[in-house]
Amino acid sequence: MNRRKLSGVACFLLLLGCSVLVQSAWAQRPAPAKKQKDKDQQAQEKERLRQLRMADTTLNGKISTLKFGQLKRVFETGALGGDQQRQALRQMFDLHLQRMQLPYNYQNERLVTRAVQPLLNTLRELGEKNNSTAHQEAVAHLLARLPALVEKKDAPMAVRYNAVLLIGLLNQRESQDNQPPVPLPEALPVLLDIVSDAQKHPPVIRIGALVGVVRHTRYGSVSDPQLAARLLRTLLQVLEKGWPELESSPAVNTWIRIRAAEGLGNLRRTNILGSQGHPVVEQLFQVAANTKEDLALRIAALEALGRLDLSQVQGFNPELPARVGIELIHRSISREVPLELMRRQIQADVGRLLLVLWGNDGKGGLLAQVQKEEARKNLAEAVQALQRVRNVLAQRVPKDRRNPEQEKVLQEEFYEKLKSDLEAEAEGLKAWLEKNPVQGKLLQGG
Repeated sequence: MNRRKLSGVACFLLLLGCSVLVQSAWAQRPAPAKKQKDKDQQAQEKERLRQLRMADTTLNGKISTLKFGQLKRVFETGALGGDQQRQALRQMFDLHLQRMQLPYNYQNERLVTRAVQPLLNTLRELGEKNNSTAHQEAVAHLLARLPALVEKKDAPMAVRYNAVLLIGLLNQRESQDNQPPVPLPEALPVLLDIVSDAQKHPPVIRIGALVGVVRHTRYGSVSDPQLAARLLRTLLQVLEKGWPELESSPAVNTWIRIRAAEGLGNLRRTNILGSQGHPVVEQLFQVAANTKEDLALRIAALEALGRLDLSQVQGFNPELPARVGIELIHRSISREVPLELMRRQIQADVGRLLLVLWGNDGKGGLLAQVQKEEARKNLAEAVQALQRVRNVLAQRVPKDRRNPEQEKVLQEEFYEKLKSDLEAEAEGLKAWLEKNPVQGKLLQGG
């Protein structure tokens, strides 16, 4: 009996040993060529990323050493003590630019947008101190270095795009105490050069520069008359047709034209319209009134027109853009689109256009500028219809999370009723527009 048990155990151990040997031999077998190649490539990529991560960590360490060592007092006071600190400050921002260019920071879209953040955070930290000479030195140094990086042909396009974005984000004064930032005036001519030079710069780089130009119109001011005229000319050219090289990408071309309209609408803050205001007003109105243009572009153009100080424009007839606004709302709610997906977008369009027409409770909008009593009364009736449209769109979508099937039925009924209500309002607006077409001169006596 004992022998029988021992022989059974021996067999079991023998089988177990054979199994281990077979598995070991199988694991050590020659791998197929393709699988081995894939495995080698994965190992190489893993090693490459490890080295890039180490390089990024090394650069960050050097930046920290300068910041908390030689430049510690500079970050505490904002003042530069001499040439050695000035050189150390420049060296630190050169390290930031090196770090920004590391491929490690461009593995995916999320990292691309974060690549410039450490540099911007450092600038903001320096800018927190009043009259910071260190901040002035840093932005001047970056403005001298970044254009060369934008033009660096062998650099990845994402790096060049981030470089041009940084030029647009350079500030003379950083945002503090709930005050908006003041963009660096010297950066605007550089951005305009890039936007205007289609031979030298690809569209993606020029788009980055255009974003910076629009930021300058939002927060900055232009005191040089020649630069002001050039800014107006550049934005008007983009608004009129976009860029010829983007004709095969109409969505992108429309996007840059919307940005140009936004920039022109911001010019009220820069006080540079003056006698050049008429071309801006006329161009914005032509785009807004052109039924062949994209709806989003037309809304952006009318919104920009409503933000300008039109009291300076002699003979301006506010009735025409007001009628265009009503026509745009009619077009927006008449689109054959699924309301389940587009209700919020239509609601946003109506809200923006009502603000242009009515202002804040009837103050500051286009209707407030209409002088003729009969015309004001007629337009006010249309605005009441528009307010009903806004109220219809503002209704809450019914929800019943405990009963998904019931919720689906309720929402189907809600959207059916919403569609019916919008169709009824659209018919009323259509009748009003037939009686009040967009005709006449924008500039009376002009």
